Amino acid sequence: MKRFNTTTSIVAITLFAFLLGLILGYVNTITKHQIDVNYNFERQKSILYTFDIDTVDKSKEEIYSLFNSNLIENRLRGIHYYTYYQDENLIGYSFPFTANGLWGSISGFIAMDNELKKLLGLVFVDHEETPGLGARIDELWFKEQFRGLDISGEREYVYFGEDGLDAITGATITVNSISVVLNDSILEIKKIIEEELHE
Repeated sequence: MKRFNTTTSIVAITLFAFLLGLILGYVNTITKHQIDVNYNFERQKSILYTFDIDTVDKSKEEIYSLFNSNLIENRLRGIHYYTYYQDENLIGYSFPFTANGLWGSISGFIAMDNELKKLLGLVFVDHEETPGLGARIDELWFKEQFRGLDISGEREYVYFGEDGLDAITGATITVNSISVVLNDSILEIKKIIEEELHE
């Protein structure tokens, strides 16, 4: 009798797991389109932010319009990046970047002006940093300090501490990683654009 009950339980659990898998698969299928729409919307909003284009209090339609009428998606050496135009004048470039954070990767976009001499803005679109510590990279004060940063020199454009940008207390690994990847990314982006577009 006991053996029968155990077998019955295993069959019931298996059927329940199978049914749950079917339900989750169905929900994923019917919501996938909306998830993709929301993902693209947040991505476009983030890229607009790197160019300091105000999206606060704007509807989705207004943000789509801002993005599609001012930005052009390009591809260079396998990298998708965006150019921003105002009245047919090139304002700057926004490139993706990825860094290693404390608990996983940190990804975002970094924008620089058309002469590659200053940063226009920076945004983080995905990370797994610790709430209250490394995750504070999403706070406005942290991101805004990158705007207008001079990158006309040869190296070490981004650094934290004395005479540099304000770091986040308790998030040393996160800000050090950001510093390294941004310096490398800026150098690489400048090299790509100068070789491919400014020659």
